[in-house]
Amino acid sequence: MKCSSCGHANKAKAKFCEQCGTRLEAACPSCGESIGPDARFCSSCGAALQAEQPRPSAYTPAHLSKAILRDRASMEGERRTVTVLFADAAGFTSISEKMDEEEVYDLMQGCSRCMMDAVHRYEGTVNQYLGDGVMALFGAPIAHEDSARRAIAAALDMQEALNEYADELTKKHAVSCRFRIGLNTGPVVVGSISDDLSMDYTAIGDTVNLASRMEELAGHGEVYLTETTQKIARDYFEFEDLGALTVKGKKEPVRAFKALRPTSVLTRLEASTERGLTPYVGREHELNTLAGYLRQVEQGTGQVVLVSGEAGIGKSRLLLEFRKSLAHSSIRWVQGQCISFGKSIPYLPIVDLLRRNFQVEESHNESEIVAKVGAGVEDWDAASRETVPYLKYMMNVDPGDALIAKLDPAERRAGFFDGLRALVREESRNRPIVMVVEDLHWVDDETEAALQVLVDTVASAPVLMILTSRPGYKHTLGDRSYYSRVALANLPPEAGTKLAQEALRSSELPEELRELITLKAEGNPFYIEEVTKSLVETGVLERKNGDYRLVRSIEEAEVPGTIQEVILARIDRLDRVPREALQFASVIGREF
Repeated sequence: MKCSSCGHANKAKAKFCEQCGTRLEAACPSCGESIGPDARFCSSCGAALQAEQPRPSAYTPAHLSKAILRDRASMEGERRTVTVLFADAAGFTSISEKMDEEEVYDLMQGCSRCMMDAVHRYEGTVNQYLGDGVMALFGAPIAHEDSARRAIAAALDMQEALNEYADELTKKHAVSCRFRIGLNTGPVVVGSISDDLSMDYTAIGDTVNLASRMEELAGHGEVYLTETTQKIARDYFEFEDLGALTVKGKKEPVRAFKALRPTSVLTRLEASTERGLTPYVGREHELNTLAGYLRQVEQGTGQVVLVSGEAGIGKSRLLLEFRKSLAHSSIRWVQGQCISFGKSIPYLPIVDLLRRNFQVEESHNESEIVAKVGAGVEDWDAASRETVPYLKYMMNVDPGDALIAKLDPAERRAGFFDGLRALVREESRNRPIVMVVEDLHWVDDETEAALQVLVDTVASAPVLMILTSRPGYKHTLGDRSYYSRVALANLPPEAGTKLAQEALRSSELPEELRELITLKAEGNPFYIEEVTKSLVETGVLERKNGDYRLVRSIEEAEVPGTIQEVILARIDRLDRVPREALQFASVIGREF
């Protein structure tokens, strides 16, 4: 229940606010009048009320419910970094005055569907219904390494869906309904999780309260968020800096941002490339291995290579450096990308491959895409060109054949797979191709089936197919003679130190810093860079006369939030027994 005094979101059955002590009373979401526990309609304005909030199990997708219930015993009591989302209708009172009770109820049901669909699309959980809005969590009870990014993406999708729905309402009922959304990121401790998926949690500091305040400050149709959330996801979205805002209950102003739209950046590596990459360190052997497989391809023998390694170990950077080494060759490079919240989008990386192959940009409209594909297949033979309408259909443009849309899905799928076979044969006829699909641990079932087709076709074509994944991904490539695996290990201490020096642009590091990097980052390049950057940002390290020195105790160094999320997501993938062992070890210490 949301406190009318301070805005704090309390437990559903709370009688007094946990934050300010104000007595809590149920209120009409339309006019704010106090209502009885069994009321179905407001006695003041007549608005329809929900006497009982739906149980989370009633609206949480089955795959999320299964994951939560399976692992709840090990989740309970964990400290998690989460992004909290509040969404709330603006101007609800005036709407209630213009419509009867049943119409208002139906309207809010439609709005709730828009909100829940957006939250669940990015694997967040709707934690509470708040009258004419919702509170959702991203990062708990299921951990994600990009919960802030998911929350912002969900908020923007939610606003888009709600705006379309509001336009329909305006035409139908002549009412204006707009929502405002607020976000904040911070730690919570997950409490008990019941059989119906109701979850208790303890917010640490202002985690929940600030998200609520951002929502209250946001304008109609806007998404406001704190600087904490913006910093984590700044590479993936465009923001408007709102400056320091006066926030109720806070002595000091709070810096806030308005989320505008996604950027074209999809991966951490792309984000790092935008900022400037550190020099490459310690992967000469792996680069030479990939070059050896490419030499076999140039001699006419297709190869499939799976590059595996933990998050942040450098899989994408290895491929970037390999691609740079081919800059002056005639070899063609096409690449597709699985993304963490893309499992609900069939063939996402395969369509990405098609767009890259035909040089389609985000800015191209449908007619430009059709023209690009047409120009790209001019040299294909007649049989191969017959499959092109299926490729266009999968790229969501006019296939040029009305029958494609009317086909049975299985027939259309078969035609699409024929198109992929033709693509590999035709595009590699005159020169070798390097075909890349990254992050298969996030792959959808349809893409896996398409990859089987591509892998089978590679055997008889001059193509080097490189796939990347994290440990735990169980591929279905079989024991083909042309399949190989390259496993990336952690960097040795001397390479890790050199990477930290390059990140700081310093020729010398304090001995305590060397030990800290070895202890905390353990040879993971992403961890090394994030820990090093965090030490500078938090003032533990200070630059003087060209070199860095420690100005605060090394014990004050904290693991950055970006790394915490990656580690938590990795822990969530473990089976129950090793996960419980980690929980005990976290209390006992590093050695036990």
